[in-house]
Amino acid sequence: MRMSLERQMLKPWYGKRHCGGDDGQAVAEMAIMAPMLLGLMLAIYQCGIAFSNQLLLTQAVDASTRQLQQIRLTTKDPCADAFKAMTNAAPSLVPSQITLTLTMNGNPGVSGTTCSGDQTQLVQGGSAEVQATYPYSLSFLGLTAASGKFTAVSTELEY
Repeated sequence: MRMSLERQMLKPWYGKRHCGGDDGQAVAEMAIMAPMLLGLMLAIYQCGIAFSNQLLLTQAVDASTRQLQQIRLTTKDPCADAFKAMTNAAPSLVPSQITLTLTMNGNPGVSGTTCSGDQTQLVQGGSAEVQATYPYSLSFLGLTAASGKFTAVSTELEY
């Protein structure tokens, strides 16, 4: 009796149970690696956001110092003007979390978003220093890996 071609091809497997092999190995490896890769991607994303916030804060402090230099003769509230320039330069930062400190002409620093009356300290030849802090928190999968405050400082001489 002659076997059909299909039956000849299936003959080695015909009537046997297949117990060995690696049919589920790829699924098992993927189940182990997928959470690790997702965690790594989230960590890279969180670090990128923190780095972006640090750069934004640094540029915003520089912009506010330049603004103070330009309006030193016309400002009535240097802290409010510096804070407004800072928030305009970094709109993605939350303004209520920014801590601002101004040191004008070497006098003790003034903290806050308003310091009306201190514009007399902005004199020609003096310096204006703007310092700002902004909080950060790096958390991965519900666990906080690092947290603290970014600090940026910029100084301009009043001409």
